[in-house]
Amino acid sequence: LPSKQIVSNHNSCTLGKWLQSSEPGKIFKEETYNELQENHEMFHLVAGIILEQHPKESFDDVDKYVDKLKYHSAKIVDLLKSVIR
Repeated sequence: LPSKQIVSNHNSCTLGKWLQSSEPGKIFKEETYNELQENHEMFHLVAGIILEQHPKESFDDVDKYVDKLKYHSAKIVDLLKSVIR
């Protein structure tokens, strides 16, 4: 399994690298970009928590983080889809 440090780094995945480029500024309004960035960061933070907690905690404890992960994932997809609507 990858380390929490790798999974939690929102700048190392493809989306994170793209968000750090100048491209999003050409596509998104600032408010939408900020919301996308925030949800992307939270997605990685929660994924790191899940990775760290999974071996230590019960499935019920990890499940609440999975719900948060799903929430941030859905928000990211919705924000990206808003560009093509």
